[in-house]
Amino acid sequence: MKKFLLAMAAAATLATNVLIPVASAQTPAPPPPPPAGAPVAPAANAADHDKLEAALKQLNLTMRQKIQIGKIVKAAKANGQDKKVTMKQISGVLSPDQMAKLKQMLDAKASK
Repeated sequence: MKKFLLAMAAAATLATNVLIPVASAQTPAPPPPPPAGAPVAPAANAADHDKLEAALKQLNLTMRQKIQIGKIVKAAKANGQDKKVTMKQISGVLSPDQMAKLKQMLDAKASK
């Protein structure tokens, strides 16, 4: 009986220490892949996303933000997604201050 109680206590401890992943309401889903035979996106989209990635590296992002944004940008590049759509998805991950700073950096690069 003593072994049974110890086993039950150990199982209860294990059960309370298990982390269950929960989807965040702020985590935007990456866009679905394009259908087979879809037209290839223009190369300009890749260059736009490269500029966006360079600007993002200048922000103080948390590890979670880096991972989420990395997934968004990777999917956007693979799908030839427009930069405006990508920016909208990224805005769900960044704080308003970070988003304002990102837009300011991108506007400064565009005017050069």
